[in-house]
Amino acid sequence: MPWLDDRPPGVEIKLKKRWWRRIKWEVTSLKTNESVEEEMAGCIIYLNEAGTPFDPDNPEFIYTLTPKGQRKWKFSGINRKKRTYEVRVSVRDRLNNESEQSAPVVIKL
Repeated sequence: MPWLDDRPPGVEIKLKKRWWRRIKWEVTSLKTNESVEEEMAGCIIYLNEAGTPFDPDNPEFIYTLTPKGQRKWKFSGINRKKRTYEVRVSVRDRLNNESEQSAPVVIKL
């Protein structure tokens, strides 16, 4: 199907740590005439232990997928031994093309 593109969404993601076990992100479009909502079908949250190499191609680092419009997350139900983790977020479009990941934010879970 040649009409389906494989271009990643042109967005910029600013990720912030909010309170305890919470993150929040802002997504802005890099294209001047498109809104973020047209580009975004949801987000992918990545989680890896601090100090371990991050590989975005390894599905083990995917923590969860969020629905369209969601821009915050609370990590709950994690029974880990208070370790430090790096969190990254990327945007996916309706064809599951993925943007670049945000810069990591360090949190303790």
